[in-house]
Amino acid sequence: MGFGLMLIGYLAAYVMSYAFVPKIIGYALMIWGTCKLMEYDLKFKRCLWPLLSAGVLSVYDLAEDICKSAGVESAIFSKGIVNAVNYADLLLSVCFIVFLMIAITSIANATELPKLSFRAMRNILILLLGEVLYVVALCLPAGQVANGIAYFALIVRALRIVLDLMLLFACLRMICQEGDQDMPERESNIPIIRKMEAVLSKRDKDAFDSGIKYSNVRRAKKERKKGGRKKR
Repeated sequence: MGFGLMLIGYLAAYVMSYAFVPKIIGYALMIWGTCKLMEYDLKFKRCLWPLLSAGVLSVYDLAEDICKSAGVESAIFSKGIVNAVNYADLLLSVCFIVFLMIAITSIANATELPKLSFRAMRNILILLLGEVLYVVALCLPAGQVANGIAYFALIVRALRIVLDLMLLFACLRMICQEGDQDMPERESNIPIIRKMEAVLSKRDKDAFDSGIKYSNVRRAKKERKKGGRKKR
């Protein structure tokens, strides 16, 4: 449906890019996933322009890394231009995530999954909080206060990335194409994905069982009250 590609691309662009995966790979996967998701909700179309723009900037970042490794210096990789590209990439990233969460809210409401809709709106608020803190830290004079706010902003950003990944994984599990509702679940070949599915399935089962028990207790109380009234 597209959420699998979006999940892998998001992981590659925002987590694995700090290690060994070029961001352009993550953006390419997310663009591919977005094109698939547009078939089910047109609100995903809004995600395309920030993704495409950020993909172009990621090519610049990749070229800069290659030139640094080769010891090549160029005016196009001056500090001012690099900083401008980084700020533009940050702005495009914020726009993309906001549009993605809005689209997830739309498709979650359409498929009657209000919890996913709530989690998407929550992630937008966390995103805005983290970026506002980051801007405040940049505006303050250098010192312990600015550094403290900047560190807190990074923590909020890391938390938001984890929550985004969890939401995309939940969408992958819970939102299916029409006609696939009765198909048996396929077990993933990736061990960590299998563990996550097992944990989430157990949590869903426990929540369902707790709901049944609570309903039975309430029903029994109502019946006792009705019985007491009849005796009177």
